[in-house]
Amino acid sequence: MFKDSRGLWLLGGLALALFAVVVTIAFVGGQDQEKSQNATPSSTAKATTDAARPAASDHTSRVDSVSVATELVGPGNALGPDRYEAAPDGTAKVIYRWRSTGGQGEINGDDCRVISSVVGSGGFAYNDTGRTCSGRASGEMTLAAPGKYTITVTVIGPGGQSQGSGTNTVEVVASTPPRL
Repeated sequence: MFKDSRGLWLLGGLALALFAVVVTIAFVGGQDQEKSQNATPSSTAKATTDAARPAASDHTSRVDSVSVATELVGPGNALGPDRYEAAPDGTAKVIYRWRSTGGQGEINGDDCRVISSVVGSGGFAYNDTGRTCSGRASGEMTLAAPGKYTITVTVIGPGGQSQGSGTNTVEVVASTPPRL
């Protein structure tokens, strides 16, 4: 540390010169980088520019298809895939799940937009929204009338870049009284 005014002036001058050199290097470096991106890239330049560029969407963010499955979660009987016999009280409690897939497999995460609806017998209507790319409805449905119910799930991928829809039909049949 300098104690006289001349020493402080010298230190201040050195700091200013160092600042000017750093700014010049940063400015020239930025120009060189801009020029190299506009020129035909060599393999080294391409690797550098690709590393700096955001990754392209992969299978985890592009929705190509959506499948919908159901499951009986209360009293009653499963008669086959998506076909259920109501419980003695005349109802069937059902949940549905969806699976979004992309180019290489299932898409997971909470960065999708999901819109689902169920319509069916007796004027039944159920709507749900969510963010889980592959998941299940937030509640169970109590289907109280025999007949067919259509489930439609639309999944909009992250950033809204892609979407897929899946549909499934569930059939509920009336319970048969036990034979005596």
